[in-house]
Amino acid sequence: MRSLVIVLFFAVVFSFASFSTFAAGPLEAQEPIEVRPRNPRPTDVFEIVLRHTTSCPTLRVESRVAGRVVVVTWVEGGPCLPGLPTFETESVFVGPLAVPGTYTVRLFVLHEEVGIAGLPSLIATGTFEVRVGGDPGRLSLEPVRPTLDDPFRLTVRSPCPAQTSVEPPEISDRTIAVVERVNHAILAPCFDRNVDLEKFELGTLDPGDYTVRLFTVETDPLGKGEVPENPSLEAQLTVTGAPPKLTLANGRFTVEARWKEPGGNGGFGEPMELTSDTGYFWFFNPDNVEVVVKVLDACSFADRFWVFAAGLTNVEVELTVFDTLAQVEQVYNNPLGRPFEPIQDTHAFATCNALP
Repeated sequence: MRSLVIVLFFAVVFSFASFSTFAAGPLEAQEPIEVRPRNPRPTDVFEIVLRHTTSCPTLRVESRVAGRVVVVTWVEGGPCLPGLPTFETESVFVGPLAVPGTYTVRLFVLHEEVGIAGLPSLIATGTFEVRVGGDPGRLSLEPVRPTLDDPFRLTVRSPCPAQTSVEPPEISDRTIAVVERVNHAILAPCFDRNVDLEKFELGTLDPGDYTVRLFTVETDPLGKGEVPENPSLEAQLTVTGAPPKLTLANGRFTVEARWKEPGGNGGFGEPMELTSDTGYFWFFNPDNVEVVVKVLDACSFADRFWVFAAGLTNVEVELTVFDTLAQVEQVYNNPLGRPFEPIQDTHAFATCNALP
């Protein structure tokens, strides 16, 4: 009798272990963070696919970009379900990230109970590369930061171009709304990358902040369907006035400085050139230097262009350095009320081999 009990015990243990291995295998085989495409272009909005095992309902997924780090927070709440956790998949859209280079994605999980949030827990990290000649994302915004003198172009892409049609964008209340209709009844191949579908020339826009929203309609075989309330992706766009620019590095780079003081008053810094690589901006008085900037060609030994800057101010400053050849930019921010911290960015532009 004792032998029979021992045999049954080990049989149960072996069965449970086999089930656990089988159940965990597919979950572990999936990457917790996947960037689509793996190497997006600086002008593109692209998708980050997230995978997380949980027994709690997903409330929302939030993302923000801090320098070269994309911080994604997966917010879950109660009541959590008993039993084995389920494998959940969510997506966020990010971009454009105007500056090429290596970026890091950090995925945090935050549990929220009746509006009370706990501490976020880091569960996964990943890296990806933004490349000038990379793969296309879902949307392309060109230029990334237009002025009122720059014609704006919007390109919509899809992995299933034969099944997808796009209506012309509508602009209302600083919102650019685009509707795409997908008809899966059309038998046609899809691809493993996004393909140019429609390019719209929107012309010049008034200065201000805009939201680009793409609404995806899953239609019936006749092509009919209602536009959903929530967009499938959103992107932010800022159109600025034509600011005065400092030209550096023998004319290849332009630099502009946007400032704001307490009370909301602000404007653009007036540039003054010192050498072919160095210049400065004044904000309030020509005799009062506020920000000094240098762009150095370090391609021969570091394969980079370096950006150095120093400020003699505590107002809010947004410093934008633009590579006119590679059509990419780097933006540096100094918060209002904080002394301008020195900038020594020796990884600023990996665009030495950019072609005209």
